[in-house]
Amino acid sequence: MAAASDFPSPLRIPRSAALLLILCLCSALKLCNGYFYTINRHTFGHPHHPHFASHNYRDALTKSILFFEGQRSGRLPSSQRLRWRRDSGLSDGSAANVFQFADMYRGPYSNGLKKVVCPFYCSYSGYEDELLWGAAWLFKATRNPIFLKYIQINGQTLGAGEYDNTFGWDNKHVGARILLSKAFLVHKLQSLHDYKGRADNFICSVIPDASFSSTQFTPGGLLFKMRDDNMQYVTSTSFLLLTYAKYLTSADRVVNCGGAIITPTRLRSIAKQQVDYLLGDNPLKMSYMVGYGPLYPQRIHHRGSSLPSVAAHPAKIQCSAGFDFMKSSAPNPNILVGAVVGGPDKDDRFPDQRPDYEQSEPTTYINAPLVGALAYLAHSFGQL
Repeated sequence: MAAASDFPSPLRIPRSAALLLILCLCSALKLCNGYFYTINRHTFGHPHHPHFASHNYRDALTKSILFFEGQRSGRLPSSQRLRWRRDSGLSDGSAANVFQFADMYRGPYSNGLKKVVCPFYCSYSGYEDELLWGAAWLFKATRNPIFLKYIQINGQTLGAGEYDNTFGWDNKHVGARILLSKAFLVHKLQSLHDYKGRADNFICSVIPDASFSSTQFTPGGLLFKMRDDNMQYVTSTSFLLLTYAKYLTSADRVVNCGGAIITPTRLRSIAKQQVDYLLGDNPLKMSYMVGYGPLYPQRIHHRGSSLPSVAAHPAKIQCSAGFDFMKSSAPNPNILVGAVVGGPDKDDRFPDQRPDYEQSEPTTYINAPLVGALAYLAHSFGQL
């Protein structure tokens, strides 16, 4: 196996199943691409220009985007900046009409691939959230009334009214509610009125002092959902708070959490605190973004970063041989600039050990929403 993928899990995943996982992730990122990666000054609404910024958000933004060059597959362009990353996966295929296919053949994809994708990549939340999320993005992207009608007819059966406060790779319900609330708040689409209330419920669940808050924070102030890859919830929640603040500002609205009035300014403040923690304002004074600041993770759980580059080691490295490198205590030879790892535990501790994938593994779904949050902060502080 080329030194371009993550470490093999204890389960041996066949190439066909791994390809399916990659296609699913790529399809999700393609749907989100125009939203997550936009850094235009109008993306987040009214800018704010305080005199002092806690961090160089522009630098962090640049590096968070650079991270994706370390995730590339296929024949790489001459403009590739992470030179240790080379061509890989040259025989892989592509997917089309994903939404129509998923709606026609409903069910969690892991039902048919349980032996090779579980427990690491099981669809624990089911398939309904992906259909609602996909329809919401397709409606936003195309303005085709077919997708609006689909949402209106299928929303309830797809879990639009369920209560949850987690937005991550496996559960998209909250993201769909925030996105669909824009149609009501900004575009005045009355038929989607209920999504504003559902978005408000999520906001109230993450506000520390709200009566309905159900979110845990570390002693250092980091939002904490679970030890396994917790930073995905930090970046995705921060992005949603900033996005919803924009929608509320456009509509001159606030959120009422049991009598506590939550303003867009409050949402922006909470999001900034979370991003600042990630960048180094934490008990360990460590940036959890590789390459940002003087202290950052050195032993990230990433095969391409921790194995010698093909330029330095032309011979093929077999899949099983990767474990020797994974267990090494030496720093990674290839710096995956911009990668954000899973982060500290509930007590703000981070051991920086490569085998600890729960805390040391970077992922695209950690960085993707962070790009949007950093773009807002960089612009707000006059850095763009």
